[in-house]
Amino acid sequence: MGKTPHQAAMEAADEIGLAVIATTFTLIAVFLPTAFMGGMAGKFFVQFGWTAAIAVFFSLVVARMLTPMMAAYLPQPPGAPSTARLAGAVPALGGLVPAPTAGLTLVAAAVFFVGSFMLVPLLPTGFIPPDDLSQTQVTLTLPPGSTLEQTCAVAEQARVAVQKNPHVKLVYTAIGGGTPGRPFAPQARRCAAPG
Repeated sequence: MGKTPHQAAMEAADEIGLAVIATTFTLIAVFLPTAFMGGMAGKFFVQFGWTAAIAVFFSLVVARMLTPMMAAYLPQPPGAPSTARLAGAVPALGGLVPAPTAGLTLVAAAVFFVGSFMLVPLLPTGFIPPDDLSQTQVTLTLPPGSTLEQTCAVAEQARVAVQKNPHVKLVYTAIGGGTPGRPFAPQARRCAAPG
């Protein structure tokens, strides 16, 4: 249209500016709250929320600053002698990149592309990774009508048997389930201390 590259880039950036800003902040408003979700879903989506929001924000920075600047200063005005075009340049890239550099870039991109697929078998595939709480729970159930003394005796036998394992550091014994709604309520009677 007869405009200089600088003038055309500034007008184009002004035309799309409001739409790009509105779209970017809409996407951030959608994705960023997922980074603050609680519970199990929050543990899985915290990285996704931050990554999506930051990536979209930097795409705004590129669209509003870097791309217009490059469009304003890299192309030559129509009819001007070309100083950016180099001999032996790749035509598909507009003649701006020398052929050896373009070939090296394409080879590097192909290596990274194939290498990324070769790393797929090394990725963990479990939905929830196994966790090591370093604890084991042993549950003993006596027949109905057993007395507190019988229950204490069986619990003590189990404690002694478990404590014999050299890997056991601590044993905690709880007898009874308390009252309904208060599973850890204090019991009216307690077992006598061993030995």
